[in-house]
Amino acid sequence: MKTKASNLNNIFLNNESCYNLEETVDKLSGEFLSANWKISVVHDLQETLHKNGKEVLPVKIIEICKPEYSGRLLEKDAERMYSPLIADELKEM
Repeated sequence: MKTKASNLNNIFLNNESCYNLEETVDKLSGEFLSANWKISVVHDLQETLHKNGKEVLPVKIIEICKPEYSGRLLEKDAERMYSPLIADELKEM
């Protein structure tokens, strides 16, 4: 029987970067900005977990948003359920 975790492998793409983590984050950030996406925040999960007594490999999450898309989502009541996905972007506007 398949578990929920194994099903997640079908919805995520995994591409290994030829750059180190910081260079990868910088290059991705530059690409997002040049495509007119907004970077709300970059989360350093290794640092956050270290502060809570957990040791993990380096991992960062880049939150991006395009206000024109999030604005359209919030205009429609039926699609407001997606608002948690764009909440951080709205704080920065």
